[in-house]
Amino acid sequence: MPSTTQDNAPAPVRTDTESKAWAALHAHPESTTAEIAQHAEIGRSTAGKILAAWSKSGDITRIPGIKDGTRRLPDRFAPVTTPEPDTPTPATTPAEADAASAPDEPETNRTDATPSSCAHATAPTGDGEGSETPVASDKRLAKGELRGMVEDYLTAHPGAEFSPGQIAKALDRSAGAVNNALHKLADEGYAHQTQNSPKRFAASSEEP
Repeated sequence: MPSTTQDNAPAPVRTDTESKAWAALHAHPESTTAEIAQHAEIGRSTAGKILAAWSKSGDITRIPGIKDGTRRLPDRFAPVTTPEPDTPTPATTPAEADAASAPDEPETNRTDATPSSCAHATAPTGDGEGSETPVASDKRLAKGELRGMVEDYLTAHPGAEFSPGQIAKALDRSAGAVNNALHKLADEGYAHQTQNSPKRFAASSEEP
Protein backbone atom coordinates (compact mmCIF):
# COMPACT_ATOMS: atom_id res chain seq x y z
CA MET A 1 0.00 0.00 0.00
CA PRO A 2 1.55 3.36 -0.96
CA SER A 3 2.33 5.66 1.94
CA THR A 4 0.48 8.95 2.26
CA THR A 5 2.83 11.89 1.81
CA GLN A 6 2.38 15.41 3.11
CA ASP A 7 1.66 16.64 -0.42
CA ASN A 8 -1.35 14.31 -0.63
CA ALA A 9 -2.69 15.29 2.81
CA PRO A 10 -6.09 16.99 2.72
CA ALA A 11 -6.26 20.71 3.40
CA PRO A 12 -7.14 21.53 7.02
CA VAL A 13 -10.77 22.38 7.69
CA ARG A 14 -11.03 25.83 9.26
CA THR A 15 -13.92 27.58 10.95
CA ASP A 16 -15.23 30.88 9.61
CA THR A 17 -13.27 32.75 12.28
CA GLU A 18 -10.06 30.87 11.45
CA SER A 19 -10.57 31.54 7.74
CA LYS A 20 -10.86 35.27 8.46
CA ALA A 21 -7.66 35.20 10.51
CA TRP A 22 -5.85 33.17 7.83
CA ALA A 23 -6.86 35.61 5.08
CA ALA A 24 -5.89 38.62 7.21
CA LEU A 25 -2.48 37.10 8.01
CA HIS A 26 -1.69 36.48 4.34
CA ALA A 27 -2.93 39.94 3.34
CA HIS A 28 -0.95 41.61 6.15
CA PRO A 29 2.11 39.47 6.98
CA GLU A 30 4.29 40.24 9.99
CA SER A 31 1.35 41.72 11.92
CA THR A 32 0.66 41.64 15.64
CA THR A 33 -2.25 39.82 17.24
CA ALA A 34 -4.17 43.07 17.63
CA GLU A 35 -3.58 43.99 13.97
CA ILE A 36 -4.72 40.56 12.75
CA ALA A 37 -7.82 40.81 14.94
CA GLN A 38 -8.60 44.25 13.52
CA HIS A 39 -8.13 43.20 9.88
CA ALA A 40 -10.12 39.98 10.37
CA GLU A 41 -12.78 41.74 12.47
CA ILE A 42 -12.54 39.15 15.25
CA GLY A 43 -11.75 39.41 18.95
CA ARG A 44 -8.15 39.79 20.10
CA SER A 45 -8.32 36.87 22.51
CA THR A 46 -9.76 34.69 19.73
CA ALA A 47 -7.03 35.80 17.33
CA GLY A 48 -4.38 35.15 19.98
CA LYS A 49 -5.53 31.57 20.54
CA ILE A 50 -5.69 30.86 16.80
CA LEU A 51 -2.24 32.33 16.11
CA ALA A 52 -0.71 30.48 19.06
CA ALA A 53 -2.10 27.16 17.80
CA TRP A 54 -0.86 27.78 14.24
CA SER A 55 2.55 28.83 15.52
CA LYS A 56 2.82 25.66 17.61
CA SER A 57 1.82 23.44 14.65
CA GLY A 58 4.32 25.18 12.35
CA ASP A 59 1.68 26.60 9.99
CA ILE A 60 2.93 30.15 10.62
CA THR A 61 6.08 31.83 11.93
CA ARG A 62 6.20 33.75 15.21
CA ILE A 63 8.59 36.72 15.17
CA PRO A 64 9.47 37.60 18.79
CA GLY A 65 9.02 41.25 19.69
CA ILE A 66 12.14 43.24 20.48
CA LYS A 67 12.67 45.21 23.66
CA ASP A 68 12.07 48.95 23.38
CA GLY A 69 13.55 50.39 26.54
CA THR A 70 11.62 48.90 29.45
CA ARG A 71 8.75 47.81 27.21
CA ARG A 72 8.75 44.67 25.10
CA LEU A 73 7.06 45.07 21.74
CA PRO A 74 4.39 42.47 20.85
CA ASP A 75 5.25 39.42 18.77
CA ARG A 76 4.48 39.41 15.07
CA PHE A 77 3.28 36.57 12.87
CA ALA A 78 3.89 35.69 9.24
CA PRO A 79 2.86 32.86 6.90
CA VAL A 80 5.31 30.04 6.24
CA THR A 81 6.51 30.22 2.65
CA THR A 82 7.48 26.93 1.04
CA PRO A 83 9.43 27.23 -2.24
CA GLU A 84 7.99 25.18 -5.06
CA PRO A 85 10.31 22.44 -6.37
CA ASP A 86 11.81 22.96 -9.81
CA THR A 87 10.04 20.95 -12.49
CA PRO A 88 12.53 19.31 -14.87
CA THR A 89 11.97 20.00 -18.54
CA PRO A 90 11.25 16.73 -20.37
CA ALA A 91 13.54 15.81 -23.24
CA THR A 92 12.12 16.32 -26.72
CA THR A 93 11.84 13.15 -28.78
CA PRO A 94 12.41 13.13 -32.57
CA ALA A 95 8.67 12.59 -33.14
CA GLU A 96 7.80 15.61 -31.00
CA ALA A 97 10.39 17.69 -32.83
CA ASP A 98 8.84 16.76 -36.18
CA ALA A 99 5.37 17.64 -34.87
CA ALA A 100 6.60 21.00 -33.61
CA SER A 101 8.11 21.85 -37.00
CA ALA A 102 4.95 20.89 -38.90
CA PRO A 103 2.90 23.82 -40.31
CA ASP A 104 -0.10 24.96 -38.32
CA GLU A 105 -3.56 23.95 -39.41
CA PRO A 106 -5.66 26.57 -41.20
CA GLU A 107 -7.44 28.94 -38.84
CA THR A 108 -10.84 27.86 -40.17
CA ASN A 109 -10.29 24.28 -38.97
CA ARG A 110 -9.89 25.47 -35.39
CA THR A 111 -12.78 27.91 -35.26
CA ASP A 112 -15.46 25.88 -37.01
CA ALA A 113 -15.55 23.05 -34.49
CA THR A 114 -17.06 23.64 -31.06
CA PRO A 115 -16.26 20.80 -28.63
CA SER A 116 -19.32 19.65 -26.81
CA SER A 117 -17.24 19.14 -23.68
CA CYS A 118 -16.87 22.93 -23.26
CA ALA A 119 -20.61 23.42 -22.98
CA HIS A 120 -20.79 20.53 -20.57
CA ALA A 121 -18.04 21.97 -18.39
CA THR A 122 -19.81 25.31 -17.98
CA ALA A 123 -23.23 23.85 -17.29
CA PRO A 124 -24.44 24.46 -13.71
CA THR A 125 -24.42 21.44 -11.47
CA GLY A 126 -27.53 22.45 -9.56
CA ASP A 127 -26.29 20.74 -6.41
CA GLY A 128 -26.41 23.95 -4.35
CA GLU A 129 -22.72 23.78 -3.47
CA GLY A 130 -21.49 26.89 -1.69
CA SER A 131 -24.85 27.79 -0.18
CA GLU A 132 -24.74 28.61 3.49
CA THR A 133 -26.43 26.24 5.88
CA PRO A 134 -27.93 28.00 8.90
CA VAL A 135 -26.55 26.84 12.21
CA ALA A 136 -29.12 25.77 14.73
CA SER A 137 -29.31 28.04 17.77
CA ASP A 138 -29.34 25.03 20.10
CA LYS A 139 -25.96 23.82 18.86
CA ARG A 140 -23.71 22.90 21.77
CA LEU A 141 -20.72 25.22 21.82
CA ALA A 142 -17.17 24.18 22.61
CA LYS A 143 -15.42 25.48 25.70
CA GLY A 144 -14.61 29.17 25.29
CA GLU A 145 -16.54 29.46 22.01
CA LEU A 146 -19.30 31.64 23.45
CA ARG A 147 -16.72 34.00 24.93
CA GLY A 148 -15.17 34.34 21.49
CA MET A 149 -18.58 35.02 19.93
CA VAL A 150 -19.31 37.72 22.51
CA GLU A 151 -15.91 39.33 21.98
CA ASP A 152 -16.36 39.24 18.20
CA TYR A 153 -19.74 40.96 18.61
CA LEU A 154 -18.23 43.75 20.72
CA THR A 155 -15.28 44.12 18.34
CA ALA A 156 -17.66 44.48 15.39
CA HIS A 157 -19.31 47.43 17.18
CA PRO A 158 -16.41 49.58 18.46
CA GLY A 159 -17.47 52.30 20.88
CA ALA A 160 -20.97 50.88 21.33
CA GLU A 161 -22.28 49.71 24.71
CA PHE A 162 -24.50 46.66 25.15
CA SER A 163 -26.29 44.91 27.97
CA PRO A 164 -25.90 41.14 28.39
CA GLY A 165 -29.51 40.74 27.28
CA GLN A 166 -28.96 42.66 24.04
CA ILE A 167 -25.95 40.55 23.10
CA ALA A 168 -27.75 37.35 24.12
CA LYS A 169 -30.66 38.25 21.84
CA ALA A 170 -28.33 39.05 18.93
CA LEU A 171 -26.44 35.77 19.34
CA ASP A 172 -29.55 33.75 20.26
CA ARG A 173 -27.91 32.55 23.47
CA SER A 174 -28.64 32.51 27.19
CA ALA A 175 -28.38 35.91 28.88
CA GLY A 176 -26.77 34.33 31.94
CA ALA A 177 -24.08 32.62 29.88
CA VAL A 178 -23.41 35.83 27.94
CA ASN A 179 -23.16 37.77 31.22
CA ASN A 180 -20.53 35.32 32.50
CA ALA A 181 -18.59 35.62 29.23
CA LEU A 182 -18.65 39.42 29.46
CA HIS A 183 -17.23 39.40 32.98
CA LYS A 184 -14.44 37.01 31.92
CA LEU A 185 -13.58 39.26 28.98
CA ALA A 186 -13.55 42.26 31.32
CA ASP A 187 -11.24 40.43 33.75
CA GLU A 188 -8.85 39.64 30.88
CA GLY A 189 -8.90 43.22 29.58
CA TYR A 190 -10.67 42.51 26.27
CA ALA A 191 -13.84 44.34 27.37
CA HIS A 192 -14.82 46.78 30.09
CA GLN A 193 -18.00 47.42 32.01
CA THR A 194 -19.23 50.94 31.30
CA GLN A 195 -22.29 50.94 33.56
CA ASN A 196 -23.34 49.00 36.64
CA SER A 197 -27.12 49.43 36.66
CA PRO A 198 -28.22 48.36 34.19
CA LYS A 199 -25.07 46.49 33.20
CA ARG A 200 -23.46 47.59 29.96
CA PHE A 201 -20.21 46.49 28.34
CA ALA A 202 -18.04 47.67 25.46
CA ALA A 203 -14.95 46.40 23.67
CA SER A 204 -11.64 47.50 25.14
CA SER A 205 -9.76 49.97 22.94
CA GLU A 206 -6.34 48.97 24.30
CA GLU A 207 -4.49 45.68 23.96
CA PRO A 208 -4.25 43.80 27.28
